[in-house]
Amino acid sequence: NIDYYGKEVENGDQNTFRMQVFEPVSQPETAILSNCESSSNITLNCSVSNGTNVMIHWEKLSLSGVLNETYDGTLLVIDCVTEEEQHVYRCIAENPISNATSDRVTVSLYSGAKPKGKIQSLMVLVPLGLAVLAVPVPILAYLLCSTFFKGSTMCMRK
Repeated sequence: NIDYYGKEVENGDQNTFRMQVFEPVSQPETAILSNCESSSNITLNCSVSNGTNVMIHWEKLSLSGVLNETYDGTLLVIDCVTEEEQHVYRCIAENPISNATSDRVTVSLYSGAKPKGKIQSLMVLVPLGLAVLAVPVPILAYLLCSTFFKGSTMCMRK
């Protein structure tokens, strides 16, 4: 049953109606197709099982939840080399009558061969700090003087 609000249809008159029916979008499902351990890129895929005329985009959030950027499309490719901080991503699916958001996806930028940014610095400093604690003070002083302070009066013997 369709209600028509307008002028009355008289015998012989024809009117054309355009009707669109939209199915609400389902919650997006995400999948990690590749990661920094197997590739130089992380590839995320987003899909929905239900919905008509669905538009999909990705949101890149800081770990604290602040929106950084948006990207259109079902696939999101993240470069493991240029991306230096860890972020959270979520997929948004929408159509004219509804929208839905995926669960958050946190990707790891670490690959065994290429740690990134602050993680790399921490990975160097922690073992170095532990090694320094294990070396007796006179040996440490000798190493520092012979390597970094050659000729300094601070390292001269009396």
